[in-house]
Amino acid sequence: MSHRALLRLLAVACAAAFVLIPTASALAAGDPNAGDVWVDNVGQPAGPGNEMDPHLACQNINLWGDDVADSSGTYTIDGWPPSGLQEQDYASTWSYNQSTGGAQVMDVISVSTLIDNAIANADAPVNGQGFHFKLQFSADPQKHKTFWVNCQVPTITTNAASATAGQAIHDVATLSGGDSPTGTIVWNVYLASDMTCSTSLGTVQDTVNGDGTYTSPNFMPPSIGGYQWVASYSGDSQNLPASTACNDPNEQSIVTKVSPSIATTASSSTIGGSVNDQAVLSGGDSPTGPITWSVYVAGSGCVTPLMTTTPVSVNGDGSYASPSYTPSATGTYEWVATYSGDANNNPLSSSCTDPAEQSVVSPASPAMSTTASPTATLGQSIGDTATLSGGTAPTGSITWSVYAAGTNCATALFTSTPVSVNGDGSYASPTYTPTAAGTYQWVASYSGDANNGPFTSACDVTSEQSVVSPASPSLSTTASPTATLGQSIGDTAVLSGGAAPTGTITWKVYAAGTSCTTALFTTAPVSVNGDGSYASPSVTPSAAGTYQWVASYSGDANNNAFTSACNVTSEQSVVNSPPSPPPTPPAPGISVIKLQRDGSTGPFTAQTITVKVGDTIDYEIQSTNTGNTTLALTLSDQLCNPGTIEGPFDVSGTLVGNVLSPGGVAQFTCSHVLLASDPSPFTNTATITGQPPSGPPVDGTASVTADKAAVSPIKIMRCAHGKVKKHKKVHGKTVTVCVKKHVKAAVHKRIPLPRFTG
Repeated sequence: MSHRALLRLLAVACAAAFVLIPTASALAAGDPNAGDVWVDNVGQPAGPGNEMDPHLACQNINLWGDDVADSSGTYTIDGWPPSGLQEQDYASTWSYNQSTGGAQVMDVISVSTLIDNAIANADAPVNGQGFHFKLQFSADPQKHKTFWVNCQVPTITTNAASATAGQAIHDVATLSGGDSPTGTIVWNVYLASDMTCSTSLGTVQDTVNGDGTYTSPNFMPPSIGGYQWVASYSGDSQNLPASTACNDPNEQSIVTKVSPSIATTASSSTIGGSVNDQAVLSGGDSPTGPITWSVYVAGSGCVTPLMTTTPVSVNGDGSYASPSYTPSATGTYEWVATYSGDANNNPLSSSCTDPAEQSVVSPASPAMSTTASPTATLGQSIGDTATLSGGTAPTGSITWSVYAAGTNCATALFTSTPVSVNGDGSYASPTYTPTAAGTYQWVASYSGDANNGPFTSACDVTSEQSVVSPASPSLSTTASPTATLGQSIGDTAVLSGGAAPTGTITWKVYAAGTSCTTALFTTAPVSVNGDGSYASPSVTPSAAGTYQWVASYSGDANNNAFTSACNVTSEQSVVNSPPSPPPTPPAPGISVIKLQRDGSTGPFTAQTITVKVGDTIDYEIQSTNTGNTTLALTLSDQLCNPGTIEGPFDVSGTLVGNVLSPGGVAQFTCSHVLLASDPSPFTNTATITGQPPSGPPVDGTASVTADKAAVSPIKIMRCAHGKVKKHKKVHGKTVTVCVKKHVKAAVHKRIPLPRFTG
């Protein structure tokens, strides 16, 4: 027998026990207890004999009536022992259509309300049969029924998940306390602002197979914001439905904006070029809106932008290039990329100090081509031209240095003053005048500025070399035009146009008209020290004729050699034969010198001498015939003692008697004994007269001076024992001396002479 059939039999038995069958007379008399009432699950037929099923499933319950005397009324359902506490769990009204009659459903009892109220009143299912209730009619207390409802009351707890825009949301429902529940869980999604959960945005469901955790299918929210879920368990024959409440805090799903990421890469350039930034937006929810870039000086804290670009529209994740920016100065610049965000995406900006967001603007690297003046002659100036190109409005200066070629540009011979630069273009160096021939290397150096790097041209570049040739000085010459045989001739060479010339000039003399092949004379070289006039050494031809001079400059490191031309009239000297000489007119002349000495021995001198009174002064008087004719000589010397004048005597030249030849020297002598009466100093002057063969005589005089010696006082001579006084002549003076008695022995000894008194 099936479980359902068993329940039917039990229902029939209960009906027999609890239902009062009114009699026909009772119904006819309007007995309020007339008719029958019973309960059964919705969907079950009325059943034969007004069956009453005392054990109902956990489903809504039909309240049946049959031949009920009244058309309507009220009823209550109380919780009844052993599961209930006799409190009222349910109240409602019933209605019966008497005109139709028969078995009718007078009301539908909500099982969920009934069970919820029972639970609220502390009822609890027992004995595996569920909840026990008593049905009572308000007007007919006799119409009461007791019945069981086998209904488990599962609970449902939920935990809704949040998400960001573009992501689905879902709800997790945990079903517990059920009796092997089946059925479904249905989730409805509402806006969080829908406080009554009146408008569902979507419904999803899942099949229930026992207690457990069930995750809803995903729901894609239409926009960011707050959403709420209501999870409803359908219930089954053994389990009541269960549902979460509207505005349940655990049923809130917050859909926030996505926070996309932005990766950036800034470009670098040289000054004059532009830079930009590349921003890669990722992780967004179909982002829209613009990206805007700002440019700052690096390290400034990104406070004041140098430029903010026009916005660049965003259409989804991807790479976006900024408008370009052209810096006005070198340095490091910082980009900050800012995405505005939109309804589903948060705004964001790149970091101010992101290394990838730095654009390094380097100085431009201008090029410089140079061209030196290729050749020059020593004494001329050389220069260089530098052409600057590829710069960014360059300023600064260009300086040139000059080196000896092949020296690796180690030591500069010349460094110019700087030449100011004002943009790309050609700039001429200050000139340089070399002091020596050779090859010179120019090196140009551009200083650079804030926006342009420096540049120096290379060393030992042919186009930067100036070849300086030796100077070619000219030589103009003028020979002495005429001479007489026996006279010397010469030439004068004027050197001009040289570069501080050195070296020598040598002259050669040729017979004129011989094509200058065999030189008659070659002079010694004459040193050259710069441009100027140089006289040749003179030569004395041995024969009359015309002589051709040819001057040759040797040249030096800085000056070319030069030789004057042959057979040039201005370079010819004419040497004539000498004419007969005219008679030479007489030109007498005489010179006199006088010498003296004390006594007859010792050298003669023209200086002053000291003589004692009584001494003899000897004189020599020399006469030189300085004219071109003979002279007859006579001496006049009044202070010479009479008889002491002698001469003349020949010294040189020819002396015949007293006649002296031109250029000859003759000498007179005399003496004078110095007297006490002579003055001191004593001066003696001699005059020699020369008488030429014709014409007046000529005279010459000369003087010498003698000082007188001082006179000593008289002393008394005393002789030692064994000596005697003796008088003796010394230099013409009588002196007294002491001698031994043996005079002969004393005569042969050198005796010191005492001083005399005069």
